Amino acid sequence: MVYCFAIHCVHRTGGNGTCSLFRFPINPKEKKKWVDRCRRADRDVNGNDRICSCHFVDGKKENGPTIFDYQKKDLHFQEMNTPKRCKRPKLKEREDVKKSIPVDVTTISQDHNYYTHDYSAYDDIDAELPTKSIQELEREIARLEGELGRMKLRPSKMSVQDIIGDNDKMLLYTSFPVDVFQVLVGVLKRLAPFNYYAGWTVACFSLEDQLLITLMKLRLNCKDLDLAVRFDTSRGTVSNIINTYISSAS
Repeated sequence: MVYCFAIHCVHRTGGNGTCSLFRFPINPKEKKKWVDRCRRADRDVNGNDRICSCHFVDGKKENGPTIFDYQKKDLHFQEMNTPKRCKRPKLKEREDVKKSIPVDVTTISQDHNYYTHDYSAYDDIDAELPTKSIQELEREIARLEGELGRMKLRPSKMSVQDIIGDNDKMLLYTSFPVDVFQVLVGVLKRLAPFNYYAGWTVACFSLEDQLLITLMKLRLNCKDLDLAVRFDTSRGTVSNIINTYISSAS
């Protein structure tokens, strides 16, 4: 099962959504542009990774991925204007003001309602910072850091992209050099789609990776469980791939 490579996106193959999953471009510059926009610092992209069409304008691959969740969630802490505390007039200053007024205030006709201010109330007012929001953000950061740490501890899933550039490794795992392996891939693409042995289609691996799994079984006689661990999948998926490709070759 392949999940969307974009950060925070949980769309996957076989889901109930209507979006599609696009492969990364073959062109190195275009591929790097896609990878940079995904902001995945926890791991590198591999040949099995995809980006769902929800990140493309109008859902079209040619528009390139430009719609991401972090564009809505980028946090910008703006400088907050701290409320200034009103300075309470000193007792002596108030007494001086009273003495400087020669008029008997009781004789003044009160045409308006005057409100007296209790300056002591300002002594109890402190600048209320959004402590609750800050605490929630700190908890979310701690959770994401923990999740990132667990992801780094997980072994990376094996892929043909890890060995395709090393002819010695290709011979070790498949008994074929790179150019012969590519010829086999071309032949299988002409035979696709396959009727899978178990009755269900394997969509979480590329054709190249499925061929690699089959050749490792034949070349190294790896156990199905060993291959399942190497490729981070189930034994049933490994068995389905091997039986399908061997029967197709025969």
